Amino acid sequence: MTETIEAIQSIETYDGVVIAQPSRVIMPLLLERLRKELSDGDWALAWGAYEDLIDGCNRCHAATEHEFLEILPSSGQAPYSQRFRLENAQD
Repeated sequence: MTETIEAIQSIETYDGVVIAQPSRVIMPLLLERLRKELSDGDWALAWGAYEDLIDGCNRCHAATEHEFLEILPSSGQAPYSQRFRLENAQD
């Protein structure tokens, strides 16, 4: 996750959309919390931090008008833990 977030933060803009800045605001504290909970070994708190990090990813997508790309917690169901939604599409 760290490498992915670093890669995202290296892209200042893409197709006229600011990418790095929202990620720099939203993601660092969420990632640090996940690291802490994992190192403490409290798996329930780590899972909550993981879900909060995913929510942060989705907030970045919304901030950059890419909310159609939704990251999901790993469940073994979707092969890439993502859901792609088209505008005006229904679940």
